Amino acid sequence: MILEGVAEEVTDGDRQTRIDDAYEVRYGIRHGTPVWALRPRAVYA
Repeated sequence: MILEGVAEEVTDGDRQTRIDDAYEVRYGIRHGTPVWALRPRAVYA
């Protein structure tokens, strides 16, 4: 799968905390920074 779009660093503290909480539940550790979000414009499978 190929994704094309704009990647932006997550800088909002509340959003970062929610991502860290979800990541910790799944993987047992906190993700930390940086975290990037992709706004896809095209997806190829």
